[in-house]
Amino acid sequence: MKIFYTVFVVFFVVLNVAADNNKALKYLKLCIEKPSSKYLFDHLYDSWNDDAVSLEQELKQKLKKKENSAYQRLLVRLYEKEGRDSEALTTCGELLKKTPGESILLQIKGRLEFNEHNYEQCIKDLDLALKDTKLSAKKAVEIKKMLGSAYLRMDKEKQALAVWKKLYADNHELDFGEDVLQLMLAEGLYEEAKTFCEQLIKECKDKFRSLELSIKLAEIYRLKGSRKKAIEAYHKILTETGTGSWLEKEIFSRIAQIYRSEDDTAGLIKFTAEFLKKFKARSVIRLRYIDMLFSSGAEAKALEAYRELIKKAPLNKDYRIAYAKMLIKAKKYKLAVDVYDGLVKRFPKNYELFFSKALVEIKAGKKQDALADIKTYIALNSTNEYAYIRAAKVMENAKMDKEAGIFYKEFMGKFTGSVDALETYAVWLLRSGKTEEAVKLLTSSEDLPMNALLRRSKILLNYKQAAALSTFLLRYQEKYKNNFRFNEELFLTRSMLKKHEEVLKSIPVLMDSANSWDELSRAVSSVCYVLSKGDLQEKYLQGLEADKNLKANILCLKAVLQSRLREDDKALASLDAAIKKDSGKLMLYWQKASLLNSAREYNKVANVYKKLLKLDRKNSSAIYKKLINLYERADKKKEAVKWAAKLKREFPDSVMSWMIFARLQEQTGNPAKAIKTLGRAAFRFPNNDELRKQLVSAARAFRISTWRFRRISFSFLPERHCGQQRYKKNSLATKIG
Repeated sequence: MKIFYTVFVVFFVVLNVAADNNKALKYLKLCIEKPSSKYLFDHLYDSWNDDAVSLEQELKQKLKKKENSAYQRLLVRLYEKEGRDSEALTTCGELLKKTPGESILLQIKGRLEFNEHNYEQCIKDLDLALKDTKLSAKKAVEIKKMLGSAYLRMDKEKQALAVWKKLYADNHELDFGEDVLQLMLAEGLYEEAKTFCEQLIKECKDKFRSLELSIKLAEIYRLKGSRKKAIEAYHKILTETGTGSWLEKEIFSRIAQIYRSEDDTAGLIKFTAEFLKKFKARSVIRLRYIDMLFSSGAEAKALEAYRELIKKAPLNKDYRIAYAKMLIKAKKYKLAVDVYDGLVKRFPKNYELFFSKALVEIKAGKKQDALADIKTYIALNSTNEYAYIRAAKVMENAKMDKEAGIFYKEFMGKFTGSVDALETYAVWLLRSGKTEEAVKLLTSSEDLPMNALLRRSKILLNYKQAAALSTFLLRYQEKYKNNFRFNEELFLTRSMLKKHEEVLKSIPVLMDSANSWDELSRAVSSVCYVLSKGDLQEKYLQGLEADKNLKANILCLKAVLQSRLREDDKALASLDAAIKKDSGKLMLYWQKASLLNSAREYNKVANVYKKLLKLDRKNSSAIYKKLINLYERADKKKEAVKWAAKLKREFPDSVMSWMIFARLQEQTGNPAKAIKTLGRAAFRFPNNDELRKQLVSAARAFRISTWRFRRISFSFLPERHCGQQRYKKNSLATKIG
C-alpha cells in the first residue's frame, strides 16, 4: 500500500511539473507572436519551471535554430528583468542594426541607458523613437514622460518641464494632468508643482476631484515649507468637511503635524480653540482639543472641558469612558471609579466596563471590589478563553496569587481540550514554583504540531528544564526527522546538557535537514559554536576529512571548519566539491561567497554574487546589498553607486534602497544629488523617521543656507528632530490658562 501511495505521489508531482512546463511553452509561443508585450513576457518568466534548461538557454537555442529576431527581443526583456543591463544593451544594439529607427527598441534602449545613468544617450534614443511614424499615441506618452525624467537627471529642469507641460496641453485630461503633477512631485519640483496644481484646480469642474487637488495643493505648500499657506489651505478644506467624517480626522491630523513639526503645541491649541468657537458641533476635534490641553499641562481645564461635554450629552457612553481614562492619567483613581460605577449601572451587560473598573479599583486600593468586578466580568464573558487569562493576570499583577490560582484552575477545568489553557496554566505553575506538575502537563501531549512543540520547548528552556525537554523531543524524533526547526531545537537542547556523543550524532541529521541558505548558515553557525565550546573542532574535522562520501551540506560544514582553522585553500576545495555534487543548491554558492568574503577575496566574491543574481532572483534585494557593501569595503565607490542605482530601480518601494543610493551619492562627492534623492524619497515615504534624519544630516553637511535648512526640517522632520526647544508643561499651561 505504501509503495502504491509513493508511486501515486511521484506521478502526481510529475504531472504538475509537466503541466507547468506546458503552460510556459504556451506563453513562449504567444511571446514569439507578440514579443513587445511585457504582460505576456512576465507570465512566461513566472511560469518557467524547467530545472534542466533555463529560459535564457531555451531562447538562445531557439534563436540558433530558427534565427527569429523575436527570440532575441525576448532575451532583451529577460536581461532587463534580471538587472543585466549591459547584456540587454548589447542585444538591443544588435537588433537596432537590423531595424534602425524602430521606436519599441529605441524606447527599451533609452530605458536601459537611463538605468545605466547614460542620460545623454537616453535622450538621443528617445528623441529618435519619437520620430517613428508607426509610434502609437500611448507609447509616445510613455516616451515623453521618460524624456522629462532624463532631462531632470542632467539638471535641465526647463526642458523637462517643457516636455511634461506640453504633454498636458496635448492631452488636456485631468487624469493626465494629475500624472504630470505626480511626476513633478516625485522629482522634488515643488514650486512648479504648486503653479501647475493651481492651474488644474481652476480648470477642474468636478467638485470631488477639485477637493482632492486642493488637498494636494495644501500638501505641496507643506513640502515647500510654506507653513502659513499650508495651514490656511487645510483650514479651508476642514471647514468644508462633514462632522465626524474620515476626511475631517485626516485634515486635522495634517494640520496638527505641521504645528508639531516645529514644536508649536501652543499654536496648535490656539488654532483648535478658534476653530471650535466657529464650529461648536465638531465633537471629534473637540475631543482632540481636550487631550491637547491635558498633555500640555492644563489638567484642570481639560477635565472641566470633559465635564461640560458630558453635561451637554449625558447619554454618551464614549465621553464618560474618555473622561474616566483622563482621570486615571491624572491619578484621580477614586473619581474614575465613581465614573465607572455610573457606567456599569447604566450598561450592566457590558463586561469590558467591569474589567476597566476593576483595574482602576486596584489602583485605588480597593482589591476586594476589583475581585467582585472581575468575577462579574468572567460571568458575562464565560465562553471566552482570553477572559480567564486576563482575569488571572490582573490578580497576579495585584499580588493576589491565591485568587489568580483559582482563575487559572477554573480556566484549565473549563477548557480541557485547549492547548492555550494548558500552556497558560503550566506557565503559572512554573512561576509559582510547582515545576514537577508543570513539566508533566507540558510533556504529556503525544501529537503536537510543530509550532506548539517549539512553543513548549521555549517555555521549558526559559525555566531551565533542558533534560525534560530532551526526553520530550525524542518522542517526536521519528515524526519530524526531516524538519530543520525540530532538529535544530534537539541539537541545541543536547548541547545545553553537554552530552557530547549525542551532540555529535545530531550534527549530520541537522545539516541534512537544512534546505535554504538561512537554515544552512544557522546550522553551520550553531555546530561550529558548540564544537568550539567543547574543544571538538579539530577532532570532528579529522573525521570529516577521512570520509570520502560526504553529502553537499556536510561538505559545506567541513569547508567552514577548515576556514576557521585557517586552511582556506582546503575550505574552498571542499566547497567546490560540494557545488560539483549538487550545482542546483543555491545555498552552497552563498556559503562560498561567505568564505571568500572572510578571506577578503573581493573580486571572487563579486563574481559569486553576480552568478547568484541570475540563479536566485527571490533574494536579489539581499544580493544587491551584499554587492554594494562589498564594493564599499573594497573602496570602489563608483561600482557601489552603480549597484545601488540598480537596487533602487528594482525595488523603488523600499525606503532602504533610496537611503543607500543617497548615502553613496554623498560619499562620492554629489551631495546636491543626494539631497534631491532623499527629497524624492521623503515624498514617497513621508512618515519614515530614519529617512528624515538622513535628509537633514545631508543638508547640514552640504551647508544649506538657514532658510533652506528650516524648509527641509519643516517639510520632513518629525517633532522630536526639529532642534527647537520644547515648551515646558508649566510655562505652556500658564500661556493657555
